[in-house]
Amino acid sequence: MIGRVLTLALAVVGLSIAISARAGTPYERELTCPVGGQEFTHTSTGSYSTYGARPDGRPYGSWYFPIPIPECPDNGLVLYREFEEDEIGALTALVLSDDYRALREETAYYRAQWLYDRLDDGTTTPPWLLMRAGWEVDDQPARKARYQREFAERAARFPIESEDIESLFLRFRVANAWRELGEFERALTALDTIPTAALDVEIPDRSEAEYEAIEEAESRRYLLATLAPMHALIAERNVESEPLTLIPEREAIYRCADLLVQDGEAAEPFCSAPQRADDIAEAREQLRQVREAYDKD
Repeated sequence: MIGRVLTLALAVVGLSIAISARAGTPYERELTCPVGGQEFTHTSTGSYSTYGARPDGRPYGSWYFPIPIPECPDNGLVLYREFEEDEIGALTALVLSDDYRALREETAYYRAQWLYDRLDDGTTTPPWLLMRAGWEVDDQPARKARYQREFAERAARFPIESEDIESLFLRFRVANAWRELGEFERALTALDTIPTAALDVEIPDRSEAEYEAIEEAESRRYLLATLAPMHALIAERNVESEPLTLIPEREAIYRCADLLVQDGEAAEPFCSAPQRADDIAEAREQLRQVREAYDKD
């Protein structure tokens, strides 16, 4: 309910963040399963936008995250990518195997990781699909913990390299997974392996540098800025998936406002910071108006 009210509030007040964040364009795709030939319809999006992410990597934005994968209704094959004709034999054997059939109760991204490990380069590529599988089960704590543990254990085996921004973010995701699992010593160990010197870079002049170089420098600065808040969360033994200090500030402000509208108080230090008082008051009034309109309907 809270998420729905927040979405309504953002849409009603017409904030700039809402305009960019609520622009998904749904459309239906007609697909044919490469194993068995069954035809089915999948709802996708032609475009979407994001405005930040949770510490586990799940974005905030205009569509469903992780983006739903097309799935063959009869055999549960998840089409996480297009398959070439010469792969169909191996794909068929995997999908019809007892092992894959036993995974039908698992999420689409979990099964996608299983297939990726066998058809692609799963031994040398970080388990990003498995990370996304954890996002699919926010409302299932036991399964989410199992997925996060598997992700953290697998991802921790990959070396961290200062020149590889992906490896730096991967280690941060590992630290966060251990934090959410309540294994704070392992979280701190993983976090402290991230070399801060590799993140403390200057952002190139936009008139002189290429877009990719600017984007990477900004990503490194962003990751550097997250280290102190993550250290604090670990010290506090905080296991929240959406801690206010590590989600987009505008999102956090509306969460503070929502607590005030519901309970009349918000004990989190983030919410009581004087510099946010005006923004939270404004958001609180907008939420109040939305709730009144919502209740009338």
